[in-house]
Amino acid sequence: MNITDIYKRYFSGDCTACGIKRSGVSVSVTAVYDDGTISYEMLVNFFPHEDEEDFRITSDAAVSRTLYSGKGRRSKKREEQIYETLRADADQLAEELGGVIDWDHPIGLPADS
Repeated sequence: MNITDIYKRYFSGDCTACGIKRSGVSVSVTAVYDDGTISYEMLVNFFPHEDEEDFRITSDAAVSRTLYSGKGRRSKKREEQIYETLRADADQLAEELGGVIDWDHPIGLPADS
């Protein structure tokens, strides 16, 4: 089995889950290749992020979805299609938790990135 994160970024966000205010969100897409099949799974995970150093990633405010699963292997064309709809797909998952992703404010990156 070969597991690869093809996308992983952190953003400001807004969500309250389990009575806890979350102001950070992790968005990732993972490719899993196993015995002739490939799948891509998106995970949206809101976390507290109380200051610039706070990256306590919790699992109680997370939702995932399989974006693709089938025979074959990783494909640039398929991954480009995933990137084209990444924000819309992540926004749908965030909405399931009652959250919002602030795409204009990445966190954990230098200011000039």
